[in-house]
Amino acid sequence: MSDMALLEFLRRPITVEEYNRMAEAGILDPDERVELLDGDLILVPPHGPPHFSTVARMANVLMKRLSARALVTVQLPVIVSDRSEPEPDIAVLGRRDDYYASGLPRTPDVYAVVEVADSSLGIDSGKKLAIYAGAGVAEYWIVDVRRGAVIMNREPNGSSYDSVQTAYRGASVAFAAFPDETFSVDELIG
Repeated sequence: MSDMALLEFLRRPITVEEYNRMAEAGILDPDERVELLDGDLILVPPHGPPHFSTVARMANVLMKRLSARALVTVQLPVIVSDRSEPEPDIAVLGRRDDYYASGLPRTPDVYAVVEVADSSLGIDSGKKLAIYAGAGVAEYWIVDVRRGAVIMNREPNGSSYDSVQTAYRGASVAFAAFPDETFSVDELIG
């Protein structure tokens, strides 16, 4: 048996429920940056200035412009399946009076998620894209910091999206849920 086959054989994926119990029991340090993706605990790399700046700028713009219509969260969990609880850089959620005190947001609550990719483009455009699409997340944006681009993935179909469009600086973008609210790529990513 190859080493990879053995590793897969020995793999024991965990559920969202188990993941949250691990956090409550103190197995996971509260300051430890991890996400649950497809049953695996994935360490989140430290954020450098380009990532920090882009997330902060984008969140600020989205909160100002969408606050009456949606709840915009930053690096907070969203349950997308029984084995995946990512913490997208930005999530655009349906408004609820209790601000999700009664339970974390789930796929039906999500208008869109945004991942800002500086050093994480591989996982954001690979594993995370497959997880979000597979869960039926309607819209998934990847901000490619190095290229100055917003990649808009829409129409989930299995582990991918049928509609993929890329917008660069100088162009405008809008979420499918709010087509009347356009943003310039420049104002979102600088």
